[in-house]
Amino acid sequence: MAEIVPLSRAIAELVRDGDSVALEGFTHLIPFGAGHEVIRQRRRNLPLIRMTPDLIYDQTIGMGCARRLRGRLPVYRRCRGLPPVVRARLLRA
Repeated sequence: MAEIVPLSRAIAELVRDGDSVALEGFTHLIPFGAGHEVIRQRRRNLPLIRMTPDLIYDQTIGMGCARRLRGRLPVYRRCRGLPPVVRARLLRA
């Protein structure tokens, strides 16, 4: 049976360093709380999966949580441009 737990506990129990993480949502449904909790708990080496890179993607990369990015980056880039940290990291690569 499903159990309702605080977000901090859910991230602590379910997200480990190196796990693939997909935090999905669109516009007002982007899971900022979950992304910020991943950052607060200092998870590292996470392959991040997002359909559209956004502020959460940018923040987790900037805080050193991400190891690899997967998603629709070329499509997003044409529509809106890249978030600042994503752009900086890609230009350095």
